[in-house]
Amino acid sequence: MFQSLFKTISNTEGITNPIAFHIRELAGKDTDRILEIRKSAIAKELEIYGSREETLSKQLRLYGLIKLAKRLTGTAFYTIYVGEVKGQVVGTATLTERNDCWNISAVMVDPKYRRRGYGKALVSKACNHASFYGARRIVLHVSEDNSPAKNLYRSLNFSEFERLTYFCLKPRKISERTASGFELIRTRFPSFHMKLISRLLNTRTTQKYAVKVDDRWVGYYTFLFPSKGQASRATIYLCKKYRGLGIEDSLLQHALDKAYEKRSPRLIISLDEENIELKRACKKIGFEKFFVMEGMARHT
Repeated sequence: MFQSLFKTISNTEGITNPIAFHIRELAGKDTDRILEIRKSAIAKELEIYGSREETLSKQLRLYGLIKLAKRLTGTAFYTIYVGEVKGQVVGTATLTERNDCWNISAVMVDPKYRRRGYGKALVSKACNHASFYGARRIVLHVSEDNSPAKNLYRSLNFSEFERLTYFCLKPRKISERTASGFELIRTRFPSFHMKLISRLLNTRTTQKYAVKVDDRWVGYYTFLFPSKGQASRATIYLCKKYRGLGIEDSLLQHALDKAYEKRSPRLIISLDEENIELKRACKKIGFEKFFVMEGMARHT
């Protein structure tokens, strides 16, 4: 089912030469070319997050196991697309299922092949694929200063819905906590699909917690350590009633401790710009603002 769908969906609108551009699923032979495109297409992100080519190479080569799992389950929970011209891979995009909200990421086109409609074709293919499998909402994130990309997404009926600020700090060991009266409950990945993706693509540590106060769940906290030499990442969300009580400070300290133990070069945390309390806690501890990403969504 999945393979037949992949062959029938075609998006060539806006491409200078649609016959020359072909979109297919990632194959093992594409690994070296993807690594090459990545260096030039997302140089800024690589500088911030860190990069270990051997780790990514391993992940791409293991993608065959995900394709096997999709065939066995009849689902399409994670797909890496590549676009090629005359047999040469020139771009890529990734689609991930998040229940009825799907996520598009890692949209990259070789700088030599830009402004030919290839990026639009890759994103359009992913959107059609997600819609076929019942997605009600498709989400992606783009740098606030990347006007060409934002215009491209708007042309595909995406619109802005959030602004995420990314803060960064070199990890350090912090022994004291500034707040008490809450607890962290370790949670599991919700499905076999997400477990498989995490095991294959996040090679080290992914931890998800529910934040609990007086036997009531009041938020969540996640910590991700992708690989040695790469930045760790944390996400914190609290219900408004429980913000500004010192819980944010303690969770940031918890993440810094873990990043320090993993010897990450830096800890990156993303937060909604409207979350003033968390932003204040980041600045108080010494985090510095790095960049802003805009979330864009399309309803199907």
